Amino acid sequence: MHYTFPELQQYVDNYQQHIYLKTGHYPLAMATTDRYSPCIIEKNQEAVYWKMVIREDADFSPIERGIELILHEDVKAYYGALFSGDIPVIYKGLQMQLIQIWNEADFLKLSENILGHLVMQRRLKLAPTIFIAALRKENEIISIDNETGEVLYEFLGTGKRIVLAKSLSDLLPKLSYNAPIYFKG
Repeated sequence: MHYTFPELQQYVDNYQQHIYLKTGHYPLAMATTDRYSPCIIEKNQEAVYWKMVIREDADFSPIERGIELILHEDVKAYYGALFSGDIPVIYKGLQMQLIQIWNEADFLKLSENILGHLVMQRRLKLAPTIFIAALRKENEIISIDNETGEVLYEFLGTGKRIVLAKSLSDLLPKLSYNAPIYFKG
């Protein structure tokens, strides 16, 4: 199915333009030099430069069947709308990395991780959430509440969750770029 998330697309586009204006090139992804992505626009031995690409199709049914749960539409739109590098951002002093899909293999790996996360939550009798951003501490994530769509600061395995925004569309305009600026040289 084809998903759209105009606010995310606009945010990533603004991020790319911000990097381009500061450096003269698009964002850099250093850890992905040996992995294909439709968003790669230039590549060398140390890094790749990328520009987001709209995804044509994303299938969340394996996750939904595997856990017998329909994923929130914001989750599907977030992970199904585009290919992109991860985006480092700040929200009220909190540094995070918005997780993005680099290629189809990345999507399959992410699907497995989401399924594992949901199984763990079910075992702990916690309401289902789906992670969308990584934090510095491994036991803390930013997630979407699968029932309400609220964006949460979540402490894994504890049930402790702090609401950051009513929705991802509400949160995106409040994020600041926390991009390391790399120059070609």
